[in-house]
Amino acid sequence: MSLFEEAGVEPPALPPVMAATRWPDNSAMTLDLARLGYIPVDGLILDPTYQDGTWWKRWPPGTPARLVTNSLDPANGADLCFDFRRAPFPDDTFDCVAYDPPYVSKGGRATSTMQDHQRRYGIADAPKSPFELQQLINHGSSEMMRVLKPGGILLVKCQDYVSSGRIWWGTHYTSHHIATMYPKTEMVDRLYFLNNGSAQPERDRKCSACKGEGELPVIGLGGWKCMECDGTGRVPSVQQHARVNVSTLWVFRKGPR
Repeated sequence: MSLFEEAGVEPPALPPVMAATRWPDNSAMTLDLARLGYIPVDGLILDPTYQDGTWWKRWPPGTPARLVTNSLDPANGADLCFDFRRAPFPDDTFDCVAYDPPYVSKGGRATSTMQDHQRRYGIADAPKSPFELQQLINHGSSEMMRVLKPGGILLVKCQDYVSSGRIWWGTHYTSHHIATMYPKTEMVDRLYFLNNGSAQPERDRKCSACKGEGELPVIGLGGWKCMECDGTGRVPSVQQHARVNVSTLWVFRKGPR
C-alpha cells in the first residue's frame, strides 16, 4: 500500500507526456512510454540493442513483464548474444520490441571512442556511410517486425543528421521502410528526444578561388596573394544546415498478416 492509500487521499496527477521532451536519459523516456501503454507491464519484451541497459534502469521492479535482452558485448550482462539482423526466435514471439540501433554513421572516423560506441550498440561491423548504416537499420527493423506479434508494439529510435555537408533523413527512411515492408502496420506515435546538441567542430576548407594554392596567377607578375583566403589556401567552413539536437522515437503497431 502506498503512502497516499494509507492517508486516504488521491495521488497527485502526473503531468501529461509531451511529444518533445528533454528526458534526462532513455530510462526516463521508458517510463513515459509505459504510461502511454506502449510498453506492456505484463507482456514479453525484447531489447535487441541492450547496450548497457540504460532504457531499463528506472523500469519499475516487480512488474510481471518479462524482458529479454541482447548484446554482442558479453560485458554488458545481457541475456543473449546475437546479431539483431538474425534473431533466434520464431515469428510472432514478442508483445513489444525496443529497437535502438546506431543511427548516425561515423564517416571516416576510426577513434577508439567510436569503436567502443559501436561495440556497445551490438553490431560487429559498423558501416561508415549513411546508406550502408540505413541498410543495417532497415534489415534489423524487418527482423524485429518478424518476431513481433500482430498487434504488438515496435519502438524504433532514429535520427536525421548531417553527413559530408548533406542531411541524411534517417527518420524518414526508417519509417518508410517499415511502412513499405509491412503496409498493414499502424504508425501510432512519434516522440522527440531533445538534447543540447554537440558543437560543430571548427574546420576549414580549401579556398575555391585559388584552389588551395594561396596565390592567383597574374600574367606577367607571377603569383599574387589570394585575397579570399589571405594567402593561406584555406577558408573557414560556413554552417549550411541547422544543428540536429533531437532524436526520434517511432511507435508502430504491427498489423495482421
